[in-house]
Amino acid sequence: MIKLLFFCVIVYCGYKILQTALKTVGFGEAGQAQMNGNHDNTANVMIQDPVCGVYFARKDGVSHRIGGKELCFCSEECRDQYMLAHE
Repeated sequence: MIKLLFFCVIVYCGYKILQTALKTVGFGEAGQAQMNGNHDNTANVMIQDPVCGVYFARKDGVSHRIGGKELCFCSEECRDQYMLAHE
């Protein structure tokens, strides 16, 4: 009985060591995001629409380059309103 308990403890410790090693190498959840190229957090930055003033994640916005400057809008409607006002 003690041998079985000892064996289970060794297997569990080995599992935990292997799990930690895989995370540090890059196969854990954080490592998986890096492997997929999702380590850039600028897409999740909250920005303000220049027309209506609402805040939204940059990745959800509609971007448009105007005069060498890239602006990001919360919707196509706000983009169109901005373009009409600045023509």
